[in-house]
Amino acid sequence: MKGMGGWAEPHPGAGGFRGSLDFHCAGATMGGVAANKIASLQEAVAGLVQDGQFIASTAEMDAVPMALAREIVRSGRHDLRIAGLPGSGIAWDLLIGAGCVAEAQVCHISLGSLGPAPNFRRLVEGGRLKVNDNT
Repeated sequence: MKGMGGWAEPHPGAGGFRGSLDFHCAGATMGGVAANKIASLQEAVAGLVQDGQFIASTAEMDAVPMALAREIVRSGRHDLRIAGLPGSGIAWDLLIGAGCVAEAQVCHISLGSLGPAPNFRRLVEGGRLKVNDNT
């Protein structure tokens, strides 16, 4: 996922993929200091995702960073600005439904063949989510 100081990619790390996920964040800094580029999911979100930050993803329903989205929700982040390039899906809908997102720059957020993303649709129709159409 790009937007948190670099690309976050699953890294086998000590816990492998069965335990906690570790992420390799290229060019990441924490507090302005070059960071150890291997971090747990909790450390990555705590150090790299701040309230009001802009984050972007291309994932709609394949290769979705759901563990990352769930950790952002657990961490209580809010007022995030998100972008789907070109669109996005279930991870962004989760963040929107949890109240983490203030603004979305997308052409659509859907669940693919399952239809419209319900949280996105509900908040847009209710006027509670600012959307900038990037088509």
